[in-house]
Amino acid sequence: ARTATAAGTLSLNTAILDEIVGGIILTMLIALAAIVLTLSAIFRYIHQSATLGAVVSIPIALVVGLVIGGMYLLSIPLTLLTALLMSLVIGMGVDYNIHIGDRFADALRAGHAPIPALRAAVTGTGGALLGSTLTSAGAFATITLVPQPQLQSFGTIVVIALVTAFLASVLVLPSLLLLWSRYS
Repeated sequence: ARTATAAGTLSLNTAILDEIVGGIILTMLIALAAIVLTLSAIFRYIHQSATLGAVVSIPIALVVGLVIGGMYLLSIPLTLLTALLMSLVIGMGVDYNIHIGDRFADALRAGHAPIPALRAAVTGTGGALLGSTLTSAGAFATITLVPQPQLQSFGTIVVIALVTAFLASVLVLPSLLLLWSRYS
């Protein structure tokens, strides 16, 4: 029996891209696991609760999943450029969630009940996070003006990712923090 192996440039590029995408996904999973472990350790050290750190991590995974789903719906391929986006999303999501989670834990420690603690956390940091989101999203939105489709899609996805990370931190995370406070 004879076998044939495609050896053209297109098949070689496809094989390389498949390997890169697999590496990107593995890297994102490792990064998310490292974030959960790191935040659990830090929140354990600072606030005496590893589970609070794990809860603060959950919206980050949600945002990554939503961004990948959005890329699929918009037919934007997972490439090296969009992998850079995933790193940005993880970084911004971690930052947003740490601010709210830390402020919530501080308010609980100060003796506030969970609902007032959530109110203090979201209103105390939400405005700053909104300002950060709007300035960062505005800066990346300018990339959509470049007449190059790959950069336009990158700019679009970054803006969507930043807004999604913000919304998850002020809408999803407070719900998770309330559940955490009830069951921990």
